[in-house]
Amino acid sequence: MGSMAAGDAERPTGIVFMDMPSPHEIPADLLALLPDWARWLAQDADGSWWCYEHEPNLAHLNWYENEVGRSVRIRKDAPNPWWRETLLAVPSV
Repeated sequence: MGSMAAGDAERPTGIVFMDMPSPHEIPADLLALLPDWARWLAQDADGSWWCYEHEPNLAHLNWYENEVGRSVRIRKDAPNPWWRETLLAVPSV
């Protein structure tokens, strides 16, 4: 098994994470909160959901805008140890 960075948790098997969007689908309740310009959605470690106009960069505990485009926090949920897996492209309308 590969090594994990300090603070990373190994995802248990056999558990369904209902609060995690699938890699291909943004839950309707989150999609409804997105402004028209949003092209990316991601959750930070503290549970905050952010949308971004351009693909964000990964930091130690969060995603951040890449100095171009807009970003806005749209909701705060419970902290998520697998937040790095939440970056999703917003589908074109």
